Amino acid sequence: MTADSPPISLRTTILPAAWTRAISEGRIGITGVTFEQVSRLDFAPARFDQAERGLELGENGIRRAIGAVLAGAPAVGIPVFLTREHMQRNLLVLRDSPIKEPRDLIGKRIGSWLEITSGSGAGVALLLEQAYGIPLDQIEWHMGNPPPTYSNRMNVKVVGHALTPDQHFERLVRGDIDAFLSTTGPRYFSMFGGGDPVYGRYAESHLVRPIMADPAMMADAYRRTGLYPITDITIVSPEVAAEHPALLLQLIDAFSEANALASEYRDSEENALAEEQLRLFGDDPHVYCLNANQRKNLVDFIDILYRLGGIERIVEPEALFVPSTINRAPGDCPRVS
Repeated sequence: MTADSPPISLRTTILPAAWTRAISEGRIGITGVTFEQVSRLDFAPARFDQAERGLELGENGIRRAIGAVLAGAPAVGIPVFLTREHMQRNLLVLRDSPIKEPRDLIGKRIGSWLEITSGSGAGVALLLEQAYGIPLDQIEWHMGNPPPTYSNRMNVKVVGHALTPDQHFERLVRGDIDAFLSTTGPRYFSMFGGGDPVYGRYAESHLVRPIMADPAMMADAYRRTGLYPITDITIVSPEVAAEHPALLLQLIDAFSEANALASEYRDSEENALAEEQLRLFGDDPHVYCLNANQRKNLVDFIDILYRLGGIERIVEPEALFVPSTINRAPGDCPRVS
């Protein structure tokens, strides 16, 4: 955008967070562009629904984005990954449960209101399989009812339930399932806890504990496998992608600049969590481009979605993004905090 360009209003469902607040508060901007927050929905599918219904800027799940591309829609993603999660604190068990480590889940029952091919469902399955060597077909998955197009290519035992999160949690307490799979907060919250109202309601109960709660263990899994799942991508509307191609790189830079200021929008406790995550990782995975780590995580997540039956066929990660946004040289990846 230039000073001579007509003004553009971008309605967005992206939730304000430390790494985006400089944009939502107007500290970081783009000439001729205004950002309008149109909802603060915590439930990701509801935000995805709104973004797909014509808003100019939002997030979408990888599974849904692939479905749209396979149906003939244009790619509308930009490589801004706001809400990566470790997918390890997600599994909760009763405090006196004999399940102490991931391998103890073999032969057990995991339950959740989420579908197994949801972001968290497939993300947890991916970590169990690739980081801890757990055969997914040796777990009984009591999950939300799969979509009509579901095709179980791995012969994983999935028992569908139309139950609420509270009802699944009650099943854990009764002993009908052995572990409860919840959503968690993004980034460092998924390593240390917090940042998600659903997770907080259950994880803070005196009845349960996470199976995987050691941040050093999560960092080790990252160093061994490179896995730090990407389940959602930032999207723009098809009209913005077609009519304002130069704006897309400006958006990537704006989000990167906002992230560089994230420490100024965190309290001291949250800053300590962010700094400890980076110390444990040994590098900073939060870059906004399609580098080797981002691409690997997208490839692996797309693959598990396909094997679990969530998508019709595998696509390359590049198919999800507006081409001009992924052609930067590796040295041009904007660094963020």
